[in-house]
Amino acid sequence: TTPRSQPSGAGPSGIGSRQTNSTFTGEPTTLLNTRRIGGAARIDVPAGVDVQGAELGRPTDLLGAAKVTGQKGAFRYGILGAMEDDAVLRGTVSGGNDAGERAYVTAEGRDFGVARLLFEQTGDGRRSIGYLGTLTRYADDDAVVHGVDGHWLSKSGAWKVDSQLLTSDVDGEVGYGGFNDITYVPRQGVSHAVQLEYFDKKLDISDLGYIRRNNVMGTKYIYNFSTGRGLKRLRNKKRSVMLVHSFNLDGQMERAGYFFRNSWTFKNLSEIRTEFDYFPERWDDRNSFGNGSFKTDGRVVAEIGFGTNSSKPLSFSALAGVRQEELSDWTIRTSVGLTYQPSDRFAVDFDLNYFDRKGWLLHDQGSLMATYDAADFQPRLGMDIFLTAKQQIRFSLQWAGIRATQKGFYQIPGHEGELVAIADPVAAGLVASTRGDFALSRLTSQLRYRWEIGPLSDLFVVYTRGSNLPGRVDDSFDDLFDDALREPVIDVFLMKLRYRFGN
Repeated sequence: TTPRSQPSGAGPSGIGSRQTNSTFTGEPTTLLNTRRIGGAARIDVPAGVDVQGAELGRPTDLLGAAKVTGQKGAFRYGILGAMEDDAVLRGTVSGGNDAGERAYVTAEGRDFGVARLLFEQTGDGRRSIGYLGTLTRYADDDAVVHGVDGHWLSKSGAWKVDSQLLTSDVDGEVGYGGFNDITYVPRQGVSHAVQLEYFDKKLDISDLGYIRRNNVMGTKYIYNFSTGRGLKRLRNKKRSVMLVHSFNLDGQMERAGYFFRNSWTFKNLSEIRTEFDYFPERWDDRNSFGNGSFKTDGRVVAEIGFGTNSSKPLSFSALAGVRQEELSDWTIRTSVGLTYQPSDRFAVDFDLNYFDRKGWLLHDQGSLMATYDAADFQPRLGMDIFLTAKQQIRFSLQWAGIRATQKGFYQIPGHEGELVAIADPVAAGLVASTRGDFALSRLTSQLRYRWEIGPLSDLFVVYTRGSNLPGRVDDSFDDLFDDALREPVIDVFLMKLRYRFGN
């Protein structure tokens, strides 16, 4: 519906070099996030029953789904519907004579509906107006969202405007919001963009869409520069500047950042990228989970990355950087990546991200916050095999492993302000116990076969396996990864046929 539906980020993109991901990327604003369909069920666990977090996050089976799209003159349209099966989650009785016995928690499956209509005129620029409506039906209520989007592109292409107005009706609460993005390109290689947004406290599109947060009004300015002219040792150089300010509707600045990014592409298509970001002091009104607002320190992020020519059979990338946490401690990030592509029929990608976190600030319980020192290990593997020009096999695996040690405690002040350090919250009588050290292990792997039968007609055969294993503080990363493979929570096989009738 708008460029915000799939943001590409404001930083410079490379030219033929292997990329490393930026620490900070843009979040989408979209009424339709199809990952909600078949996602974790919305279940209220009754008192006296314990259900593990991994079980609560288990995907829901689908009974079926269908999508139809078409066009008539300047009008384009589409409808989508999906039905989930009822969810049955396994738990245990937490007390009484039956403590430890197996218990089951159920929820009726959701129904989803989406409708899209777009009227578009092109030629001397572009003018269009569209509507997107979504419905998520629960057993006890419906979540209805409407959006109207408008777009204008000048005849010369120098000016572009993208806007969207939103409204939601969820559990009897009606919310409103909207945004307006204006882009100006005075000449080739230079662009300016201004983005404005306002979302009230009751706007809620999260049942089938995605939004960073409601209760916010903000502005963003983005400047991009790129040139390949008059360069002796370089093929291209790029620069990006982004300024972000947003406030909650109580007037507190909840987000601010100044981003400075550069990239230099050499004649051999290798590339060096740098990033320097500064985040001023701000108010955090979300990470307390409804227990008040607190002020965080200013923060600095600095990274440098290098990538080699990706057209070679073997290419690699590396990145190193530092970032400050909310209370000024430092986290070190390192990243390496490797691509092996001996032919156009076969390719393997491997990436490894590692964060050595110090002073990582997390919510513990109530008004209590805690800091952690943590090792955060994130490998990713991808492989593509093209049997023919129309048949592809793809394998992907992503894992995130975290082992965190609790270090310090802080209390959120009742009058709003900076966090107050506490030596021992248990001795002070604030809590009976703290969360303590923790470990996480989350794995997602997928094997997919795709056969292109014809234009816009495909057959997909997909097997997905994943896990989410909490706890296990004393286990090594090797043990966590091995058990994540052996103890799946997600174990899904599906087939999908997409076929286009007519020309």
